[in-house]
Amino acid sequence: MGLTIEFTGAPCCGKSTVSWLLAELISEQGTAVKKIPYTLSHEASKGKRAFVKGFRAAGYFIRYPKKSLIARRVGSSSGWWLNYLFVSSCHSNREINILEQGICQCIASLFEGRTTTRKELADTIDKLGIDGKNMLQVFIIADENEIAARAASRDDKSYYQDTGDTNGAICASIATNSMLAEVWEEKFGIDSCVIVRNADGDGKEAAWMIFGMLKGKRYL
Repeated sequence: MGLTIEFTGAPCCGKSTVSWLLAELISEQGTAVKKIPYTLSHEASKGKRAFVKGFRAAGYFIRYPKKSLIARRVGSSSGWWLNYLFVSSCHSNREINILEQGICQCIASLFEGRTTTRKELADTIDKLGIDGKNMLQVFIIADENEIAARAASRDDKSYYQDTGDTNGAICASIATNSMLAEVWEEKFGIDSCVIVRNADGDGKEAAWMIFGMLKGKRYL
């Protein structure tokens, strides 16, 4: 049976680092794992990213036009919609896939720059028709100061700096993702998600915790 492991969390909380380390741990035990979004985002050229994402999004639209059109009504921008279709296209019923930014991250991004509510998040999940099957949501958490330090150390300008209110944007993002984790668990059960703190910064402890949980629940 396939399993899609998706990461969600405030920007600069360590999703990419932890997801890559987890993929390595799974691969080392002899289980094949795909990490298409990570590979495209971190190793491919801008042109290749655009082509592959566009191609996969178009393929998903052809296979699931109704779901795709519903998503277009939910997302206010073409960029968000295409990214949502691309993420959806990475799901598989036959393989293990790791998405450094999955469906929940797409939902969270709809509310960047403003506050939201649990009801609004739950309604968005319902509108998108998400059923949670063969999906494990990993919510990475870190406190405000840790995220601010990581954002300041990055070469590329972070979303937080673009808002003009870095601390406010970080707090809003943390709150949104915390509520989203609670809503997801309520809808799909305690086994459908895991909340992990990325306290050490290098992601190793968090990756090992997730790996141990996957083994304990016989996902691997």
